[in-house]
Amino acid sequence: MDFNILFDAGSPYRLWPYSDGNELIMTLSTAKSGDYLKKTELYIESNKKFRLLKNFYTENKSATTTGQPFISKEGYYFVAVWDVDYYNFGASYGAIYLSKDKGNSWEKAYEDESATYLNHFYQEETGGIYIGAGVGKKDKDKFGTTPERGFVLRSQDKGLTWNKMIDYDKPAALYSIVKFQDNIVISTREQKSLLVLKPDRCREIFLNAPTRSANVIDEALIISSDNSFIYSYNLKEWKTHSFEIKAVLRYPIKTKKYVIFGGVGTKEGRKAYLFATDMRDNYFFEFSNLCSGDFSRLAVHAGNLYAGTECDGKLISLAVEEIEFKKIKNGLSIKSFKR
Repeated sequence: MDFNILFDAGSPYRLWPYSDGNELIMTLSTAKSGDYLKKTELYIESNKKFRLLKNFYTENKSATTTGQPFISKEGYYFVAVWDVDYYNFGASYGAIYLSKDKGNSWEKAYEDESATYLNHFYQEETGGIYIGAGVGKKDKDKFGTTPERGFVLRSQDKGLTWNKMIDYDKPAALYSIVKFQDNIVISTREQKSLLVLKPDRCREIFLNAPTRSANVIDEALIISSDNSFIYSYNLKEWKTHSFEIKAVLRYPIKTKKYVIFGGVGTKEGRKAYLFATDMRDNYFFEFSNLCSGDFSRLAVHAGNLYAGTECDGKLISLAVEEIEFKKIKNGLSIKSFKR
């Protein structure tokens, strides 16, 4: 199978591609706390070459890592930045940068010195934009990846201004936000639940597994989890597909044939995988046999899968239809439950 290494910044940098179907952009940012050269940059792709649009760290020394970049329906670019030293030293800082002219100029649309872990934007058809975030720990000795509590920001003016719409008073990273039927659904990751919002109320559904990345694909709400994914068509009846392969699944995306997840192994030297499903059978592909790296950030653009690493600074591309998936035959468990 042919693949291309398009970018190699080395360790300890995270590469996060994003496509809106027309343009492919990518952030490069520091992935580990410590005495490393800090970087937070945004690139745009053209003919599989990447051009630097913005270096955020040069003007903001707290902007040392990022979440997923985003392109709104209006064509605006968004980058959420925060302080990577939150991981090991409890440092807190969060901001949202906005460009309305394809990256030529930028404005800081939001800033909060107590925030951390701003990761995924979501825009409704009606135009509202959301992002989940966390509040950094007051006790600097209790470092890690789980914020002290979570909150959701919403913009109703195309991203120019942002306001808190939810405070979640439990330790959690409010991670993914999607619209499912008439509900806004928010994954809480560590709390193993989903927040389901309607205009007049909010309820919490517990799924007994970490609720990581969420996406709505072919009328199903799909949640990635640890060694598994969970899905429902109605928020009442659920199915879990669990695998013997030990990996944290992330970022379900739709391709012509499958729903594909990135996956980073929790053992055996953090092997990197792709998992795929047609909602009946399940498949996997081991990235580690193709190219070394902990690939987990995914985007599909112009028929190619772009995969960025968590910490190794690599971005590769390969044709989606050429990925040699193997069917998972052993160690697969499919269970149904109701909520």
